[in-house]
Amino acid sequence: MSVLTRTPAPLNRSRISRLQGKARYAPALATTGLFLAMFAAGAVMYPGFLSGQVFLNLLIDNTFLIVLAVGMTFVILTGGIDL
Repeated sequence: MSVLTRTPAPLNRSRISRLQGKARYAPALATTGLFLAMFAAGAVMYPGFLSGQVFLNLLIDNTFLIVLAVGMTFVILTGGIDL
């Protein structure tokens, strides 16, 4: 004797719910796209832009911002911020 089992049909997500799921990533995608466009423009306009020294200079010049961002991240993650 055999038993028939029914598998549930796949859920049809509405178009709105699919767009809402993609909209969550829109800011990150826009930021990444803008960064890549600016990086490509710099590489085309300035011949030495892709050198390692330029990258190191950017890191060295902005070290204080990196340290500040890491510190603020730890404060927020540990719940030390009280609004």
